[in-house]
Parts: sequence; structure tokens; C-alpha cells
Amino acid sequence: MKLLINISFIIILPLISGCVGNPYTECYEEEARVSKAENSTTPEVIFCAPSEIKNIIKTRVPANYKCLGYSGFTMRGPSVLELRQMAREHAKKINADIAIVSIEVLGGGTSSIPMTTPSVSSSTTSYTGNAYGNTYGSYSGTAYTTTTGYNTTYMSVDYTDTESDAYFYAK
Repeated sequence: MKLLINISFIIILPLISGCVGNPYTECYEEEARVSKAENSTTPEVIFCAPSEIKNIIKTRVPANYKCLGYSGFTMRGPSVLELRQMAREHAKKINADIAIVSIEVLGGGTSSIPMTTPSVSSSTTSYTGNAYGNTYGSYSGTAYTTTTGYNTTYMSVDYTDTESDAYFYAK
């Protein structure tokens, strides 16, 4: 039974939390390709407020850099820290030298999600007795009962609604 619950958590929890993949990769729209060797350095990733993104691009991205592409999404799922790490991973994957990323928390809360698992219970009852009347007799035996059904447990899941825009640049 515990194995079934553990397997259910492994399968269901990523779906509940929205962690199905890297949203920066899944929502990436390529604008230009830049031929260069594999990026052995860690890209510079600049995090800013959504209202600052245009100004950061103007002041921090050199004029000779090309925009490789853009990722933009609104989602319920990973925390801001997880999104920051995912942005870094995507920048490295596409060989970006600079990434400008804004992440805005739109809200969040806690939700209850039902998790239903099968249940089986067994019981054994022993009985004995005597019968009186014109004749005397005794009886004894064992009764076995198996009951099947389902148990529903409600899991509490925290969520964060976020919106993110990211621009990726390379020399």
C-alpha cells in the first residue's frame, strides 16, 4: 500500500505543481542563430522587475549582441527560485551570453487535491456454540471476510502564479 502511495506521489506531484518541464525552453521563440562554439562560461543572467526590462536591455546589452530569442509565459507552478534556476539552465543550453529575465508573482495560495487509493481489509471470526433440544449438538467454525473499497485523502498543495519574460542575447 505504501509503495502505491509513493508511486502515486512520484507520478502526480509533478503534474500538480506544474513542473512538467522548463517553461523557458517550452515557450522559447527563436529569433536568430549565432554560430559559435559551445558556451563554456556561465551566462550572465540579470533579473529585474517587468517595468525595468526595456531599460536593462538598452543599458546592459552591448550593441554588437544579437537577440537569440524570447520566452514569455504565465503559469501556476514552480517557485521564483526554481524559475530563476530554469532561466539559467535555458540560457546555458542555447549558448546565450546574457539573459534578461523578469519574474512577477501574480498571486498564490493553497489548494486541496484529492488522492484516492484502493483499500483492502480482512477479518477472521471464530465461532462455537451448543444446541439443545431433543438432541444435543455443538458447532464451531471460522468465517473470513474481505472488504475492498477506496480511501480518499486530501493533500494540501501550495502554488504560485507567476508571469515571466526573458530575452536571450549572444555575441
